[in-house]
Amino acid sequence: MKILTLPLFLCAFLALSQAAAFPDNEDELVKEETDLIVLPEAEALNWTHPAGDELGTEENVLKATNDLIRRGSCSYGWWEFNGRCFRYFPISISWANAQRNCVSMQASLASVHSFEEYHFVQNLIYSTSYDFKEAWLGGSDAQEEGIWLWSDGTPFHYSAWCPGEPVNGGGNQHCLQMNHGGSNCWDDLWCSSHRHYVCSKKNSFC
Repeated sequence: MKILTLPLFLCAFLALSQAAAFPDNEDELVKEETDLIVLPEAEALNWTHPAGDELGTEENVLKATNDLIRRGSCSYGWWEFNGRCFRYFPISISWANAQRNCVSMQASLASVHSFEEYHFVQNLIYSTSYDFKEAWLGGSDAQEEGIWLWSDGTPFHYSAWCPGEPVNGGGNQHCLQMNHGGSNCWDDLWCSSHRHYVCSKKNSFC
């Protein structure tokens, strides 16, 4: 059996503690425009825990350590890419409420900075929903038409707009959705529309 090094063991222990405590304020997530719900980890990820499995055994410590490595040391339910942690929420709400939910978890609606990162986010959605669901990203030009900004404050350099987009069709289409159309590209949309969403935050877990 492999012997865990102290730093890796500490990360695994912290992962177990965080999974048990659910510190992400998910009891405050908005499901509907006027409702607050409790969103268990299992429901959010379409994941079920094996019956009778209890934390604390040597086998589960090793399993948690392996899961931690696969998650790149992001906290439970989040997945790492390029030093950031991402999470997909299959809940259809407005852009503003999606951003509110992300902020409640010390995150923001996800920004995307490369083709590889976009492909990762697409795979994250597909692995949960088995489809390329349309989902909110953190892009918006609400402050000034045509000037797109990320809600996390990072530079808006990369884009994957669908052909002819963004067009602000009908006016006030100021929020960015991904996986639009047959090419699964970006589209500007009315921010009051309801979509699933992806949050991201810096990986500061370990």
